[in-house]
Amino acid sequence: SSAGYAKLDDNWHLENPIKFNYSRFYFILDGQGEITVNGVKTILKKGNIYFVPSDTLFSFSCDFICEVCYLHIYIYNR
Repeated sequence: SSAGYAKLDDNWHLENPIKFNYSRFYFILDGQGEITVNGVKTILKKGNIYFVPSDTLFSFSCDFICEVCYLHIYIYNR
């Protein structure tokens, strides 16, 4: 797992959806971004928390600035 802070800009983008093997939480501190999960587009807005489950088709973009705290969670079957 990993956690941190990021100040995203227009370099934060992934146009073609892919699956990641970890879940994500994003808490938006300021600005705005966009994620698409399994074909459903969501605008990331200040003050909200967003969850992206692992193994779902996921893409993202940011046209301006978006400040986020994030948490990536890896869950392993044992």
